[in-house]
Amino acid sequence: MGASLSQDTAYLPEDVVKNYRRSDDRDLRFRLALASHQRFYKHFDPAKLVLTEDEFVEVFSPSFVDARLHFRYLDEKERGRVSSFEALAGCYLTSRNWDESSEKLLVTALFQVFDRSSKGSLSRVEMEILLRTSCQALTSLYRTKPVADYVLRDAVKKIFGDKKNGSGRRSGRASLADLCRWVRGGDEVQTFLALFDRESLEGTSAPKAKRPTSKRGPDVKKSHSERSPEMLMAEIEVRTDLVWGLVTGAVRGAKDQATQNETAKKARELAEAAASEEARIEAEKRAAEAEAEAQRLAAEAEAKAQDASATRLAACVRGRNSRRELDSQKRAATRLAACERGRSARKDIQDQSNAATALQAQIKGRNARQELSEQKKAATALAAAERGRSARKEVKEQQHAATALQAQIKGRNARKEVADQKVAATKLQASIRGKNARKVGPTVGQARKLFEMLDRREKGMLAVSDIVKQLDERPECQYYLKGTGNPLLQELLGADDLEARLMRRPLLTKG
Repeated sequence: MGASLSQDTAYLPEDVVKNYRRSDDRDLRFRLALASHQRFYKHFDPAKLVLTEDEFVEVFSPSFVDARLHFRYLDEKERGRVSSFEALAGCYLTSRNWDESSEKLLVTALFQVFDRSSKGSLSRVEMEILLRTSCQALTSLYRTKPVADYVLRDAVKKIFGDKKNGSGRRSGRASLADLCRWVRGGDEVQTFLALFDRESLEGTSAPKAKRPTSKRGPDVKKSHSERSPEMLMAEIEVRTDLVWGLVTGAVRGAKDQATQNETAKKARELAEAAASEEARIEAEKRAAEAEAEAQRLAAEAEAKAQDASATRLAACVRGRNSRRELDSQKRAATRLAACERGRSARKDIQDQSNAATALQAQIKGRNARQELSEQKKAATALAAAERGRSARKEVKEQQHAATALQAQIKGRNARKEVADQKVAATKLQASIRGKNARKVGPTVGQARKLFEMLDRREKGMLAVSDIVKQLDERPECQYYLKGTGNPLLQELLGADDLEARLMRRPLLTKG
């Protein structure tokens, strides 16, 4: 991760450093960050993504002297909100120096921030979010360029490795132990974190200056002016290779673990000594100038090739470095263009997905309303059928009761009771005929009214084709038929095969 970035150590602004609550107790800032984390869980949902200024002050007031000032520093684009997870990750990452005693503590804290489901493991997407948010937290604080996406994806692949589940597929979760194993297994994390200065946050002393060039003496400036940048970089590169060669040989020759630890410590001291003040200044200058610096170095290489005082080693180093930087910049530009295209494609896919979801919701709503209407019609028909069935059942029960009564009655009152039963049956038939007449009466009247509307010439008789034609072409007839609310007429006259039905019926009488 760190090898993919080419930049010098970044420093926090002086006002931001002063805003941290600092103490000689090296665990104080971590305890304050933990307190802010607990306040976040106490006042808000663990899945809350953004914090407003007031919410930020409520959560991070223990960690900063003026939480509003730190919020405005993080909210560089003045949107009025910041990422809650990015703020928590930044608070933890700047709470302690990343050494062996703090490594597991900080990794565990970051893991708990992003383990929102409390499962004790993270998926590939969640792990990539953890790494991306942690890197963004530091690059936003120190105002440096972000880490490339392919670097984060490569780190996720290393964390998950070749783990497979019972079905033979790749495992979808990674535990805290997997994350700690990856952090300790290589120097990517340490190299990346070495780009950010955290010593200025230690203790209660005044913060260091943002650029260490102000402490250089006049003799250093004089030596730098006497030698060209290419000569200086070549000399530094040779010294660094020599130091690392000696250190590698010393480490390989160590016989026990204690000797190896001692040798590694000396190796780090030699490496730090080799990276002199002049090397850091030149590296910072090259990282800031980017492609323009590469072109300028190429032009200087062509001009200084004619200088007799330039040695062959300096010319080779100058050309190699310029080509290397130019190639790296081209690759970075290509990756950036690919990332932009991928981001645009993902946005288009998301918009299309949202539109499809809205369309599906409309179609489902339309189908649901249609089904409800059909269910209402079916319920009405079922209720009518139930009422007819109940009426027929009552008639049958009355007939059975009359038959049973006739069988029980014998002798002298048989004829009288038979007459009574006939009278009752006659009344029942009259009642049924009355009900049928009341049902058929409105239908006949509505049919006669419709017939009068169809018979505009008052002939008293219509052909079947005239009935079908006028029902299709005259809207007032259709509106009247719908307004009657008579299902018998609507079913008969609204059928698609109306002409065939009318031809099957006897139509010898008028109307």
